[in-house]
Amino acid sequence: MKNLVEVLVERIAASSAVPLDEIMILKLKNRPAKNATIAVLVFAGNEDAPRYFVKIPRNRAHTEHLLREYRNLTALKSLLKGTDLYESIAWPIALEDIAGQLVLVQPALIGEKITNSIRPSAANLLWGRARRLLEAVTTWLIDFHLLSVRRITLTRQHLVPTDADIRLLMENVSEHSETIRHIIQQAQTLLDVEAPLSMCHGDFNSHNIILMDNGRLAILDWEDLTTEAIPLRDVFHFFTVYAMSIPSFSPNTMNRHMQAVFLNRRTVWRNINECLRLYCQAMDIPLSYANAYYPIYLLTMALKELEDSRIQGVVPPRHWLELAEFFFSKLGGKIVT
Repeated sequence: MKNLVEVLVERIAASSAVPLDEIMILKLKNRPAKNATIAVLVFAGNEDAPRYFVKIPRNRAHTEHLLREYRNLTALKSLLKGTDLYESIAWPIALEDIAGQLVLVQPALIGEKITNSIRPSAANLLWGRARRLLEAVTTWLIDFHLLSVRRITLTRQHLVPTDADIRLLMENVSEHSETIRHIIQQAQTLLDVEAPLSMCHGDFNSHNIILMDNGRLAILDWEDLTTEAIPLRDVFHFFTVYAMSIPSFSPNTMNRHMQAVFLNRRTVWRNINECLRLYCQAMDIPLSYANAYYPIYLLTMALKELEDSRIQGVVPPRHWLELAEFFFSKLGGKIVT
């Protein structure tokens, strides 16, 4: 019986009119704990660049991740059609059953992930490449959020998890219970505030962004797309993960690392601050509201990773709440000034 890869190669050869022996599959490296799918690039003929990008669920339980991304992209396509953002997404070519398993086939995007280009290396800082890329990402996010934005009066369900989720979090990270209470109290100050809601990517970070050879940005992994959420989540997630990804970061040295990023007022902090100000201005978000919402975003991430850790059977991460403590104690409750 043929395995999935053999059937995939035959199917692509037939659909692309390329001889079977000229189809090559290259599996991409990723972290199984973080990725529900195996990603492969497909080269056809004598082309130097891959033609297709194929996602294969790691097991049948992960098929739902693939279906969710396919549905999200299908819904998103009509919204983005006719906009400058349309070319920044690899729209699905097919969702196919191959050897009894669903696979998602997309066009391969030619470029590189921006992760290395935005790190504060001497070259990136000297030539301003990191700043330009961070501004480009921020502008992309502004344009994306403005497509579906509407203003509403915030209620508790927009701001904090359910009481049951909060209790679960306190039981598993009890040493941070005081910080959790502080965040919940701060959320009360935002009740009845008018604020924007919009479509959100849900996992907007540098690992999901490619700088293509044509100079445009491409955004990957849409399985966590939400049709209506507080858009600050996307921009805060991008810049928080960016700060955490700078070399020398470790969850065990959170305070020291974040002091190096945020308290020394170096170029890294200035770039982050300028981009957050740019975003807030374009989205008509007061800085006071942005600063008040930041620890709520951190609480949301702590709960999300707690759920993931329970599924994977590992120790729940604590760095999101440690960062919240740093935010209150060292940054004076301000992420953007």
